[in-house]
Amino acid sequence: MRRIGVLFGALIAVAVLAGAVLAAKKKAAEAVWTSPDYANMGVDRIALIPVATFDNNFETANLVESALGASLKGVQYRWVSATTTRELLRSHSNGSDSLLKVLQAGVLQQGRLDSLQAPIVAKMLGCDGLLTVRVDLWEQHSPEWNQSGKPYTMVQLRAALVDSLGNLAWTAYGGETGEGSYYDPNSGTMSVHDSDLDRHPVTGQNGAPSFREVVSLLLSRWATQFPQKPGPVTMPGGATPDSVKAK
Repeated sequence: MRRIGVLFGALIAVAVLAGAVLAAKKKAAEAVWTSPDYANMGVDRIALIPVATFDNNFETANLVESALGASLKGVQYRWVSATTTRELLRSHSNGSDSLLKVLQAGVLQQGRLDSLQAPIVAKMLGCDGLLTVRVDLWEQHSPEWNQSGKPYTMVQLRAALVDSLGNLAWTAYGGETGEGSYYDPNSGTMSVHDSDLDRHPVTGQNGAPSFREVVSLLLSRWATQFPQKPGPVTMPGGATPDSVKAK
């Protein structure tokens, strides 16, 4: 009996630990930072480096790039899309993605563009800001048809902006979890899914939120914390450095 009690206690501890790990994943800490020297970095034209994923999933990367473009649409900078950036990088590497793969490998390892590569890439792209995004978690879960529980979609991203000299200008890290309504396998059955491999009832309950919906919530939040484009430096009398030079 004692052994059974010890084993039962160990199983409970494992279950509690697993639940704690899942809760920690769902409540990943979020941090957004802007360099205190940002106003002096001269960032104006920003190129988005194609999104990096650990599994090289083009569909995931494309979805994040699309959501990022929509979220940053109202942020007043001159933007170069990921698609344009990819083509420009290909033009510097004989039509291949070899250069892009090197840059993305660095992003996967460091979470940002390498500070030694940044000046070279900025010159290639004619930009003074380079924005990278790394997908750290991309997960969707729905209970089995005969199990109860909440479906959920969970994403975690890391973004970093560097200037044309490779200096870190802005970073953001965090995640978003979207939950569907509680699934009850005993809820009213609308139909029955029937095939040679699977047979189960189909209910009218909603599943997990889409990845686009969840990642858009996260990126829209980050867009409100993206640094505003610095205005021209005003000198005594309302003049600007450029107007003084012109005189």
